[in-house]
Amino acid sequence: LIAQGLVRPMEQGYGFAHDRVREAARLLTPIQDRPLQHARAARLMLLRRAADSPDQLLRVAGLILKAVRDEGVGALRGGVRLRFAESLRRAADLATSSGSLDQAATYLDAADALVRGSWWRDHPALIVAIKQGQAASLMARGKISDAEENLATLLSQDLTVLSRAETYRLMAVLRTVQSDYEGAIAAALAGLELLGHRLERGPSESACLEAAERIRAVMGDRPDADFARRPLSDSPATALATSLLSTLIVTTFSGDRLLFTHLAKVVELTLADGITSNSAYGLAWYGVMIAHFHDRHEDGFAYVQAALELVERHGFEGQRTTALLAMDQLSPWIKPFGYALERVYDAIAAAKAAGDLAMSCYARNHLVSDLIQMGRPLADVEKDARRGIAFARRFGFRDIEILIEAQHGFVRRMQLGYE
Repeated sequence: LIAQGLVRPMEQGYGFAHDRVREAARLLTPIQDRPLQHARAARLMLLRRAADSPDQLLRVAGLILKAVRDEGVGALRGGVRLRFAESLRRAADLATSSGSLDQAATYLDAADALVRGSWWRDHPALIVAIKQGQAASLMARGKISDAEENLATLLSQDLTVLSRAETYRLMAVLRTVQSDYEGAIAAALAGLELLGHRLERGPSESACLEAAERIRAVMGDRPDADFARRPLSDSPATALATSLLSTLIVTTFSGDRLLFTHLAKVVELTLADGITSNSAYGLAWYGVMIAHFHDRHEDGFAYVQAALELVERHGFEGQRTTALLAMDQLSPWIKPFGYALERVYDAIAAAKAAGDLAMSCYARNHLVSDLIQMGRPLADVEKDARRGIAFARRFGFRDIEILIEAQHGFVRRMQLGYE
């Protein structure tokens, strides 16, 4: 075959000399035999550790997808299923981190098809990771009922503390999209309590003042120029705690003081245990809060700037949207309004790349608000409002839909000239 120019030696074996040769070999293989051949190729690549690099991992995942099509799953043995499921989970993580959310969903659905009931006992960490990843993917695709069923299944199992807390975090996100804010808050607080952080559902004004003073005693009025160079936290529990706290942004709608205390808690954990990805969320919106409640607009702006520096320095892309929206809300006190509008457009792009459903909806509400405030042409504002309504409706985020509908109604009254 080498002499005939069909295959060529490679570092870990042999490969087709050309893509056309590989395609000819594929077409010569009977259709019913192809899943088995793809499975064999994927298994050999895994045995030879040919999936250690990202590119090779995606190649193996592509072969596995072909292997599990057309009832190919049933022919796979237990050990092979396990290795394939783990590879697909890793490929899904890689696809998610690069913004390829549809491809990540394909990998996770295939991994879930490989799962066996006995894995809850024998391989709990893998099955939990697959189920949690799939729940997040289902939410991003607007399949809220399927995601809720997935999370209910997880909560019915005997999970580790960290796994159960993460599932509560996902449940909080889901309840937010359903506009069930009390349900979202309850889920977040339950997860935090598992991790040893008990927050009062209805904190007093004095509790807010005490939290602000604790932070001021350590930080001063604002973060210093080297804040982003502080050490990263090495605690998975702290990372998860700040992630759970970030879901409490829904307290914006409940209008109580938990909005302040949960943000202060993120900042305090960051100061005590090191930076996590959600430190950016906490710093940004804590800055908005001190500007709003204490008229410290320049200090608040510095907090939001520090949050964006964390995103840039450490690549916290999942938190870029929320930090940009905080900058949009605060910056008109410090900068021209056009600066705020630019941050909203940046936030919409960042949310799309990260698959952040809730923040995507919030960003569209912010966009229409800014356009109205800036006096942009009403026809253009009306178009953006209609797009925002359609987007929120697609994912069932009813309260954001109602907010943008109210904005749309205002624009239409302005266009038509009646009360």
